[in-house]
Amino acid sequence: MSSSRVSFILLALLIAAVCYFFWPVLGMKYFFGYADNVLHGLPLTTLHSRILHEGESALWSNLIYGGHPLFAESQGAFANPANILLSWLLPPL
Repeated sequence: MSSSRVSFILLALLIAAVCYFFWPVLGMKYFFGYADNVLHGLPLTTLHSRILHEGESALWSNLIYGGHPLFAESQGAFANPANILLSWLLPPL
């Protein structure tokens, strides 16, 4: 068996396992959130989506803690390419 074929099969198995594990979240509209995801992550994801879709400032927000530099918030990961793509393509909720 060639190396690329083995790699493809392993990748397909990994994707199938992740989809099976997260099926309640992916297919049935359940929310997979806990602790800081709901209290901190969801507002940051919503804000990231508004930055990309509505042109809100990515440098400063007066909606967080009475004023906060967004790029100083490392948990938001606003410069992460995966987060940029997901925030642009999908709604936060």
